Amino acid sequence: MSAENEALLKAIFAAVFEMQDEAQIPAATQDTTKSWDSVTHVALITALESEFDLFIDTAEALSLVSYEKILDYISNNS
Repeated sequence: MSAENEALLKAIFAAVFEMQDEAQIPAATQDTTKSWDSVTHVALITALESEFDLFIDTAEALSLVSYEKILDYISNNS
């Protein structure tokens, strides 16, 4: 993934999860991020689809539960 796209992904995480410390973003998971609930997950998937021009089906969306998994998904699908 390009540095520009990775910066965009970090910006999306920071905005959706209201993360102030960018150093925490690469370690973010659904289990470790307090604000990551079903509503913010939908907001995250919507932002990813919009910013990276993707269509993420429901099964894939449910499996995207960490920054690392999302980074891999975008790297392989955009």
